[in-house]
Parts: sequence; structure tokens; C-alpha cells
Amino acid sequence: MSERLTPSTVDNGFILTTPALKNPATSDLVFQRILQWHLPQDVLQKIAPTLGTFGSDAISQKTNNLIANAESQQPYVKAHNVWGARYESNGLVTSTGWKELGKWGIKHGYYPYSSSSQPISYHRLTTMLFNSVVGLGYEEEFGPYRRTVQHAL
Repeated sequence: MSERLTPSTVDNGFILTTPALKNPATSDLVFQRILQWHLPQDVLQKIAPTLGTFGSDAISQKTNNLIANAESQQPYVKAHNVWGARYESNGLVTSTGWKELGKWGIKHGYYPYSSSSQPISYHRLTTMLFNSVVGLGYEEEFGPYRRTVQHAL
């Protein structure tokens, strides 16, 4: 008679292992080919260090811990105190993960390149202050390639 099969459980049977994450900016060949196809070499060389830094920071253990914290401790609105009375204004309560990921996004959202020594225009200042990855599509520094650079960053 054949051996009786036992189902997999949390502790035994078939268990998947977590794959090691690689820097998407350096390991994703399709992404690299798309950038090489659409961007001239000088533009690609200019943004490559930022892409590499962003990719390695995005897969770091610190960032993954922040993501895990933000997913396990969802934000909520605190509308009542412990006695049931409503606050004058509702407060959004967020975890450390949410707060730190917000700072991380701001840190990586600004546009770090500046090839001109001219005074910063209002548009450029607001772009740097308010997540310039969005505003990068309107910058003139990369000319007709600015939308591709915007998408890559």
C-alpha cells in the first residue's frame, strides 16, 4: 500500500522562501533597455546615480520595516475621547511607518539636479518643494526627454 500523504501546514510541508530583492534600477534589464532606447547617453548617465540610490534605498531593510509597520498599523481618524465626547476637530492618527515613509517620499521626491547658476524661478522652487517628480515633466533641463526622465525617477 502507498504511503499516506499529509497536507502542508504552517510548520511543515512545502514552504516558500522569500526571494532576495535586487536593485530594480540595476537588475531590471527591461527597464534599462527602455531607458537606453528613449534617452540619449548623456541624460542616462546624469540620472543613473539617482536611480541607483533610489532603487537600493527602496529595497533596504529599513524601508521594508517601515512598509510592514505602515501596513500593520493602518491610519485612523480619532473623533472621540475616552468618554465618548467628540473632539472639536478630528485627528488623523498614523503610525511611525506612515510618518517615516512620508519623509522618505519627500526625500526622494525632490529634483536634485541643477545645471544652471541662475536664480531659482517660482516654478522651480515650488517644484523642488512639492514633490518635483510630478513637476519634472515641465522642467526644461532634459528638453524633449523630460517626461521619460520623470517616469524613470
